[in-house]
Amino acid sequence: MDVESLSRMLNVKNLQTRRWAVEELGKIGSALVIDPLLRAMADEDDSVCLMALQAFGRIRDVRAVEALLPMLKEKDAYFRCIAASALGNIRDARAVKPLLQMLTDSEITARISAVVALGEIRDFRAVDPLGEIYDVAASGASSSEFEDCSQFAAIACLLDIHNIRKEAAIALGKIGGRRAIEILSNVLAAYGPDTHRDAVDALVMIGGVETVNALRIGLKSSDPSARLAAIEGLRKTGSTEAVDLLLNLLSDTSEQVRRATVAALATIKNRNSLPYLRALLSGRSAERNREFRAYIRTTIALIEKDTAGVVGLPRSDGPNFPRTTALPRVADPTPELNRRPRWVDEYGEI
Repeated sequence: MDVESLSRMLNVKNLQTRRWAVEELGKIGSALVIDPLLRAMADEDDSVCLMALQAFGRIRDVRAVEALLPMLKEKDAYFRCIAASALGNIRDARAVKPLLQMLTDSEITARISAVVALGEIRDFRAVDPLGEIYDVAASGASSSEFEDCSQFAAIACLLDIHNIRKEAAIALGKIGGRRAIEILSNVLAAYGPDTHRDAVDALVMIGGVETVNALRIGLKSSDPSARLAAIEGLRKTGSTEAVDLLLNLLSDTSEQVRRATVAALATIKNRNSLPYLRALLSGRSAERNREFRAYIRTTIALIEKDTAGVVGLPRSDGPNFPRTTALPRVADPTPELNRRPRWVDEYGEI
């Protein structure tokens, strides 16, 4: 059915017909459906309006932005969430300021939707607010949050805090840049291990040698999954500094970490790693697992073959390191926690 016919159906009294017309208009997805969908947003039935909002998110036409922005202040939180999602999909910079205001919304679901949308738009203006809302989530978990709460309500509140932190880290990873790396470094240094994996994943998403120092902090996490993710991030950078950090991990007490480290070194193929890999086959640091030893030998042969003629620079600490070798110490850049985000003064509260 053509757009004109579907547009006329938006005027009929039958609710199911109007819903069906909006759904079909969304499937067409061309510029011709923008005006009919804008009319559908003014429908007396909320379900028709919501379907139009969702259609705009799929079509991603910038002409819908002005109509979507007022929906961020709707009384119904679900409307606000759908509008934020649609604006995130459209990725228009005009939505950044209203979405920043939405970070102070009374509903956690709306705040999370705003965080996700800001990550999709990828505007650098959102970096500091996203970092601060990470802090606000932590400071919000005060005794006042849990007073007179049932056990289940307290658990739900903690899950909400975890979710908004997770989405903030992902958003920072999508936006990237030096300031985002700095904020994620602060997260790794200042918060508990339950936050580390998300921060490391965001750093891996950003990538590049600029993330090496931040990933260094991730290697100190007590969460094994965060440490393994940091190894993967270092592998992707392939830098000399990354190799040095990985060589320290060959003495880690976790065999899983040592295996991941050898795999990363096999990919980077830096000749400096050869003495340290050979040390895993003999002496005090010798590996016991036969299959792992075979993999180390294969890695050594691969590096020797691909770096033939390349002269590596010897390291001063030598290959016979003890299994208890400590990782380099890193300063703890603990962030200042502020209950009131700085951006509230500039953009105002909802």
